[in-house]
Amino acid sequence: MSNGKKTDSENPSIDARIKLPKKKLIFYLITFVAVFLIFTHQTEFTTVKNLFKESNSEWLFWVVVSQLAAYFLLALNYREVLRIKKTEVPTGELFPLTFIIQFFNQTLPSGGIAGQVFFINYLYKKGFTLAEGIGRAILEMLTLYLAFGVFFLATIALIFREHIIVSHPTIWLFIYAFIFVAILAFGVFFAAQKKSRVRWLEKTVFKLYRFFIDEPSWAKIPFLKNFVDYKKHISPVMNELRATMNIEELRRHAAPFWWATAWQALILVANALTLHFLALALGYRLPLVVSFIAYMLTRFVILTSVVPGALGISEGAMTFALATFGVPLGAAFSITILFRAFTFWLPMPIGWLLYSGMNKQPD
Repeated sequence: MSNGKKTDSENPSIDARIKLPKKKLIFYLITFVAVFLIFTHQTEFTTVKNLFKESNSEWLFWVVVSQLAAYFLLALNYREVLRIKKTEVPTGELFPLTFIIQFFNQTLPSGGIAGQVFFINYLYKKGFTLAEGIGRAILEMLTLYLAFGVFFLATIALIFREHIIVSHPTIWLFIYAFIFVAILAFGVFFAAQKKSRVRWLEKTVFKLYRFFIDEPSWAKIPFLKNFVDYKKHISPVMNELRATMNIEELRRHAAPFWWATAWQALILVANALTLHFLALALGYRLPLVVSFIAYMLTRFVILTSVVPGALGISEGAMTFALATFGVPLGAAFSITILFRAFTFWLPMPIGWLLYSGMNKQPD
């Protein structure tokens, strides 16, 4: 195990990261976007404020506990994934990073890419190459999809056991969609086991490369300079992709891989408990089973949404899911708005403060 820093001899492939503009420029940019988001959601904040006044403070305390637990569990997931990459980083160091990554994803809607770019640059300081950083991101997604898949199957089992499918046949749409996504995911995973090079991907990258070469003005952009020499990056990245998803490689690191998956599963439980506690805080007794099912259906919509951050879609999906299971529409909307407040809005200033402190530190 490494102590958190790799030597150059351990990174013979490429010594590259996704170079971002200066830290202060990024900080001012995301601060501006965060202020803009807050300014354009004043009506929602007024609604949240009124809901807080109506809520039971004791149950809100447990909401805070469940959300802090979710972030801590995510830090544990990061720790185990990095152990697979033979790097040891303390959980205490990773815990604040979870808020910063969330802050990046909230203020720069990019389907989670913004947070991953930040984390890859953080890992660069630990000795990771670009390819290894991407490999870590793939491992994190792999553990998330595996945990979610198991829990979604459990959700379907609960739906059939409670005969919910009879009264709400629209749930079949979620089941069919899940089967399609699962087949696609398994196809990608087993395709990654092949030793041959992915020719179509290299051809696509080469066409993009020619575009940048033929258009010098693009190549002058600092962020894109890193990607001009595509041959320097594509082979190590594809090798890292195959190595990361290789079954034999995962078997060699079975313990941290399954622990990482377990932490992802518990994150889902923590968020389902948040939904349950919020309903109780508003005086509505939402069965724990319904909380779990409603959250998992909403989470599935978020994971498969093509809209960055699933903004608007996740709120509509959760309100619909709760209303489907008998929650009055007004109560379903209130629960959803508070859930968004605790999972989206309240962590934002925490991430901003933590990133502000990191921004003041020298590279």
